Amino acid sequence: MPVTSPPTDADLAALHASIERELPGFLADLEHLVNIDCGSYVPAGVDEVGRWTGGFLERLGARVEYRPDPDGRLGSTVLGTFEGRRGGARVLLIGHMDTVFEPGTPTARPFRLDGNIATGPGVTDMKAGLLAGLYAVEAIQRTVGELPFARLTFIANPDEEVASPSSTPHIRAAAADADVALVLECGRANGNIVSARKGIADLEVVVHGRAAHAGADRGRRHR
Repeated sequence: MPVTSPPTDADLAALHASIERELPGFLADLEHLVNIDCGSYVPAGVDEVGRWTGGFLERLGARVEYRPDPDGRLGSTVLGTFEGRRGGARVLLIGHMDTVFEPGTPTARPFRLDGNIATGPGVTDMKAGLLAGLYAVEAIQRTVGELPFARLTFIANPDEEVASPSSTPHIRAAAADADVALVLECGRANGNIVSARKGIADLEVVVHGRAAHAGADRGRRHR
């Protein structure tokens, strides 16, 4: 599959077949990650996921950095960088490693596969998404032979479930130097991707004046 041309239907079919062949390995890795106790405030568990993710990225040829939380409360942000061919796009992939679950949840409710349904703490949000990004990079390398990007940056976020206080500076810096960014959270049940989300704003309004009740003080003037 030449990297200088858009992929054909045959190229995409070959890529899909390559990914399908890796499903048993994907599920084994998913079970391993889901069964790690890694709530946002369990940094030892989050860092265990981070070391596993960093090792996967290194095997694919990335330069990997681990950036600790300055306050020492959270896990480290993992950054993997792939340098590709000149002239291509600069791509950013982001996935998070932490979950919302209390310590001990993976022991009480471990990974389980029932037919084609997988359950367990963080199985969707977002161990499967994290793995999807890793396996996608591997599949492109295996099928194409090289990454058709000028640079691909993979960020594994340790604190997304608590508003990303430690990882935000690293994500913003990487996003400012990227042409496209994809967050690896799951899409919709029908397979659609999510291309935009509503935002949140915190506003503080300060009003100066004399207190008055609009009904009781009707007609009175205040200075």
